[in-house]
Amino acid sequence: MRILPMGYLTLALLCGELVCVIVGAFTGIFFVLIVDIAAGVGSVVAAMRWED
Repeated sequence: MRILPMGYLTLALLCGELVCVIVGAFTGIFFVLIVDIAAGVGSVVAAMRWED
């Protein structure tokens, strides 16, 4: 399976988003957690549309 350059960007965004969600969960700042999740979903949707 070959990963396109955009696939690497998607993977990097997902990893960064996971770190942000974990930090938000440990700090207990729910606003940050909600913003992180929304940004993650948006970035994944944008990356999937870009790859199509």
